[in-house]
Amino acid sequence: MTWYVVDGMDGCGKTTCAEFLKEKLESEGRRVFMVSHPDRSCLAGRLEYGYLHKEGKLAKILSTLFFILDAVNSIFRMRIGSRKYDDFIFVRYLMSVAYLPDGIYRKAYGPITKLFPMPDEFILVDVDAETSLRRIMERGEELESFENIEDLSHIREKMLSLSEGWHVIDNTRGFEEVRSSVSDIADSALSKGRCFQAHPAAAQTPAPKAAPMSAVRQLLAYFEMYPRSSRTAPSTLSMMFPKTPAAKGIMSIQSRLWAIMSHPRTAIARDAAVDTDVPRRDTPPLVPGGTLLKLVMR
Repeated sequence: MTWYVVDGMDGCGKTTCAEFLKEKLESEGRRVFMVSHPDRSCLAGRLEYGYLHKEGKLAKILSTLFFILDAVNSIFRMRIGSRKYDDFIFVRYLMSVAYLPDGIYRKAYGPITKLFPMPDEFILVDVDAETSLRRIMERGEELESFENIEDLSHIREKMLSLSEGWHVIDNTRGFEEVRSSVSDIADSALSKGRCFQAHPAAAQTPAPKAAPMSAVRQLLAYFEMYPRSSRTAPSTLSMMFPKTPAAKGIMSIQSRLWAIMSHPRTAIARDAAVDTDVPRRDTPPLVPGGTLLKLVMR
């Protein structure tokens, strides 16, 4: 299995390049799963999308926070589908930190790359701000708060400053040139042979169906994959959101999450009780979605 991330600012052509990549991999007989963020099929994605259309620093921070939950949802969909698909493509992942305020984005990038799983191939689709805005206008959709020449130019600079180790594709070139660049990246990944073994069991055994999970439960389960000694979320969140209007809410959420994660066996038993007659009165309560939103909005 190989995981690709296609990233870049709005209007740069991420989806087009991701489609080129998907077509190339499928032509090689690969089974490909692709997801775009914000993924409005989940609550976190819809909240992220809503805050992207609001003004102010707080809206930018909250949209990034809900993006993280949206990405966690996609990570679990990838884990669940790892026996069914050979390759996964995420449209937008790491570079969303470039939409954070100047004093935060670089501080956030490093901890996020350590806290969250990283893809095998990083692709940054690059265009100038004028081209980006023109393409956005051609869509005829409602403009987001940062979709103007000045903000797009600044976001592009921030993304390029974080692009060390990425494949950077100039998407102002001709259609076929861009397709060729994407194809070269796929060929390079295929030649590495990194986890590209076939999944013979997948053709014989259907992938197990997982019970629906809330975004909070997915975030908890994600952290349970790591040893307790490596959990750096408290200091990470403190560093990512220092002295911001949302800091109090974020730290409150953090405290509740870590309190629940300190009882993983009880949390697992709670999940098991969904389909059994096991009493649930002795298990600690989860953070309700409404409470989570209230904490964020404080």
